[in-house]
Amino acid sequence: MKYLLVWHVKDPFKDNLEKTLAIQKKRVDKGEALGETILFPIHSFVTENKACMIVETEDYSKIAKWAAAYSSVFNYKVIPLVEWSSIREYFTS
Repeated sequence: MKYLLVWHVKDPFKDNLEKTLAIQKKRVDKGEALGETILFPIHSFVTENKACMIVETEDYSKIAKWAAAYSSVFNYKVIPLVEWSSIREYFTS
């Protein structure tokens, strides 16, 4: 399954951005980073305090661990993605 992860750093931005970097370092050190699952790497929105990435995994616990790790510093959405053909088939069968 593919997931679109969209988030923004909570206020106070500077403090929480520093915490975000520390969380990421710990996740990398523990081998919990989403690295191998990333299809579309982290991109930031130029006009807003938002970022996104697309990951693909059959192990939803990886998404849950990501969400739990960053919940204190991010407001986020996890949006499951499916190909249009799958949706079209579902609604036209």
